[in-house]
Amino acid sequence: MFMVLLSTSACSSTNQSSGTPQTTASPVDDTLSDDTSSTTKPDATPGTQTSDITPTTTSSNKPTATPATKAKTSAAPTPKAKPANTVHPTPTPGASAPVYHQIGAMAVKSANKGSWNFDISWMDQQSNKYYLADRDSKGIDIFDLKTQKFVTTITGFAGPNGIVVDNQGQLWVGDSDSTVKVVNLQTNKVTATISTGGKNVTDEVAYDPQDQLIIAGNGDDSKPFVTIISATRHTVVKKVNITGAEGLEQPAWDAQTHLFYISVPKTAQNPGGEIAVIDPQAGSVSRTIPLNNCNPTGFAIGPNHQAIIGCDGHPVIMDLSTWKVMATMSQVNGCDEVWYNPGDQHYYLAADGNDAGPVLSVIDARTQRLIQNVPTKSGSHSVAAAAGSNMVLLPTAGTGIAIYAAQ
Repeated sequence: MFMVLLSTSACSSTNQSSGTPQTTASPVDDTLSDDTSSTTKPDATPGTQTSDITPTTTSSNKPTATPATKAKTSAAPTPKAKPANTVHPTPTPGASAPVYHQIGAMAVKSANKGSWNFDISWMDQQSNKYYLADRDSKGIDIFDLKTQKFVTTITGFAGPNGIVVDNQGQLWVGDSDSTVKVVNLQTNKVTATISTGGKNVTDEVAYDPQDQLIIAGNGDDSKPFVTIISATRHTVVKKVNITGAEGLEQPAWDAQTHLFYISVPKTAQNPGGEIAVIDPQAGSVSRTIPLNNCNPTGFAIGPNHQAIIGCDGHPVIMDLSTWKVMATMSQVNGCDEVWYNPGDQHYYLAADGNDAGPVLSVIDARTQRLIQNVPTKSGSHSVAAAAGSNMVLLPTAGTGIAIYAAQ
């Protein structure tokens, strides 16, 4: 994940005590898999408008739960459809389009300088609390969106990275000491530390509420891998090698297919990056989806079984049933974390590396069109949104948590 090397400024820590003893779980060593059940090769012809990347698949005998793929139609005439991989012109916000502005900010001590070292953020829709992995304070900053105030910092981390809140009242944190830490949100204390068995940073995480599983990526190890953890037992269930990966970035859980997806910025076989499809029950990579000129970092599932993929190149919207690129956003690049907000059905992309300058990119998930590129500040690579109020939250050095909304 994107990092900014900055100075340290500690935030205030909680004084609450925890009645739950902290436990340490060891990884399961005999469930490591480094096989892929199938690899999907791109067959799109350069220069064509459609970008169909559902080509020949080579399968093994390993059991998988590969997402259902729509069958290709025959040569019979069909009504003319809107071309896939559409590149939309940059819109000019007007009376018919929402215009986004910064409407406020939530201050925090770590942000009171020219630079700020943080990573992933998470908006918990149930509690209306916003969480940020603050590397400067080596903690998780908590903000209350109702009051728009900083609440406290949860301490006890080496250098927090990816975070997610489950439906059991727990916060899960990928930490720089190659562990995943569990926080009881009633006490704001770390109650379990789970070793991944890796040597480097445990980065981004995702949550499967149906099977109560957590996935965590170790993309900086010599053999990158993901760890699948029981959210109820706090034990390692599976470990899966992501063969040839050069880094691992934002993962997501697909409730329709019961599979995890994780962004792989680059492999020797796919220099433009790929999406690895992980079957948590089989403990294997069931297929890989090659990407062209993307080098993905962000991944968020939206409506109609589609997803936004934040790229170092231009982000794309992909159909998860056919693995076809539906639209390419040529007006922005250099994305990191991405977010889908079901409240307004918009995708939000923290494009800190955009060539024309850092922006918060807003895309209508229904029309697959760019709404606006809102100028932001250097280093603003993390984003989340509140579904109830449709407020968009962007950590910003010198400001704190900048709050954006359509007006």
